[in-house]
Amino acid sequence: MSFHPVLLAIGFCIASLAGFTQWKSARIDAAFPPLGEFVNVEGGRLHLTQRAPPGPARNNVLLLHGASGNQADMMLPL
Repeated sequence: MSFHPVLLAIGFCIASLAGFTQWKSARIDAAFPPLGEFVNVEGGRLHLTQRAPPGPARNNVLLLHGASGNQADMMLPL
C-alpha cells in the first residue's frame, strides 16, 4: 500500500511542527525556571511563592491568578 505524496507531506509538516514545539518549550522552560516551590495537594500540585515584608509579622494575603497570567502580573501594582 502506498501513501499519497500530499498526505506524506502533511504528515511530515505535522511531525516537524510538533518536534519544534517540544524543542522550543524545553528551551523556554530552561530559560525561565519557576520561582518558589511546588506543593502536593489532593488532586494535583500547586506552585506557590511566599513573600513577606521586612519587620514584624503582618496579616496574610492570598493572591490567586488564572492560567493566562503569572505571579509577576499581580506583584506589579503592589
